[in-house]
Amino acid sequence: MSAQIPQKSKAGLVGLAFGLTTALLEPAGAQAAAPDGETVYRQSCAACHESGENRAPSFAALRRLSTEAILESLTSGTMAYVGETLPTGHADAVASFLGRGTGTVAVRARRTCPEEPWPDPFAGPRWLGWGGDLGNTRHQSADFAGLDADSVSGLGLKWAFGLPDADRARAQPAVAGGRVFLGARNGRLYALDAKSGCAIWEFKARAEVRTAVLVSPTQAAGRNAVYFGDIKANLYAVDAATGRQLWRTKVDDHEAATLTGSPVLFEGRLYVATSSIEEFTGASPILVELPEGQRLLIAGQKSGMVHAVDPDQEGAIAWQRRAGKGGMLGGIQFGPAADFRNAYVAVSDYRGAGSSEGGGITAFCLSDGQIVWHAPGIPCPAGREGCSSAQSAAVTAIPGVVFSGSLDGFLRAYSTEDGSVLWSYDTVREYSHTVNGVPATGGSLNGPGPAVVEGMVYVNSGYGQFGSIPGNAFLAFVVIGE
Repeated sequence: MSAQIPQKSKAGLVGLAFGLTTALLEPAGAQAAAPDGETVYRQSCAACHESGENRAPSFAALRRLSTEAILESLTSGTMAYVGETLPTGHADAVASFLGRGTGTVAVRARRTCPEEPWPDPFAGPRWLGWGGDLGNTRHQSADFAGLDADSVSGLGLKWAFGLPDADRARAQPAVAGGRVFLGARNGRLYALDAKSGCAIWEFKARAEVRTAVLVSPTQAAGRNAVYFGDIKANLYAVDAATGRQLWRTKVDDHEAATLTGSPVLFEGRLYVATSSIEEFTGASPILVELPEGQRLLIAGQKSGMVHAVDPDQEGAIAWQRRAGKGGMLGGIQFGPAADFRNAYVAVSDYRGAGSSEGGGITAFCLSDGQIVWHAPGIPCPAGREGCSSAQSAAVTAIPGVVFSGSLDGFLRAYSTEDGSVLWSYDTVREYSHTVNGVPATGGSLNGPGPAVVEGMVYVNSGYGQFGSIPGNAFLAFVVIGE
């Protein structure tokens, strides 16, 4: 069967309804013809997967996946509610049509690191959870970052890790104790050596791991736990040293429940937020303390507004400013960063693949919300399919530098003084010599922002949703020559 890109079905969802109705009206005992996968796709899938305006991965993104990955999504994953409506054999047919089999799809990452003892992860530089600290500031201190405005221009790729069977890379990594902990679409949590990228262990969860990863302080048993969740609302604790499961619990039994927010550990209790595939939410909030001691909670919305409220004065509004135009995929998507002076807010304002609208990053003064500087979005490279200038990924800051990724596939470092671009790297390319031997390609940068630890910058590349550029790369940068 041909696997050419199918033309968009004008029937859309009507085609799906017709297909289901005719299946139900078939006479009992009739010999049903084997379903054609391309026809099933056109009738039941194309309306969403080719619209370019929703969460559904594009046809090109689906073609990157294995037959098993697509079938798993339709039977027990995020698309199970659709799979339940399909007649017998249709899920298998469409999975076979879209998928590329399993013969060339690598799954496991064999241990390639030498055996070494697990050190105290809190004895040195680290990045934990979504925001790096309890304030969720996404700001890394100078001593932990090991990088500054003077050296950032020398960054170059040190190693790349190919995420098996994936069209997207959207889990915030954690870095601690010389290891990187990374969740993936194939339901794995990988522990890699932070300097070399060699594999230490991997853990198989029950579904895609999308949450940020949190590493606990040393517990009474003398071990550190790694906490994370999957998109089926399972919360896990595994041993950070060995990858052995300590426990698992189902946080929410609703069929649409999912875990996307980072677990937070505070005074012996683990907090986790539940979400839903039916809902859209805004950016992660930030808690900061001004030099005079006042605390502010900074929050961005998809409306494009940035709000600063006083948590100690019953949420009294300190200031409000508009950063973008806003919209369902507009405004502030995954979260700003903040240092002791400014909040750095990147804007999506996504208007579809190929649009020159959207993007840009603004520095707002924390004390009064005044604009310190604004750097507009940068147009896409000519001819790049699925490209957009939108900057919806979370922002990461270190002293003197703000990192912001774009749907165009570029990671850029901006000066905190005036917003000028100090460094940029186009991640949209092939990475044939990955440390784990899994071929990878870069794509749009969306979701989590970079983690910066001990002079290295770690970032995901690839986001095969909303018409964006799919990819399966995890990249590590270092100042070349060091």
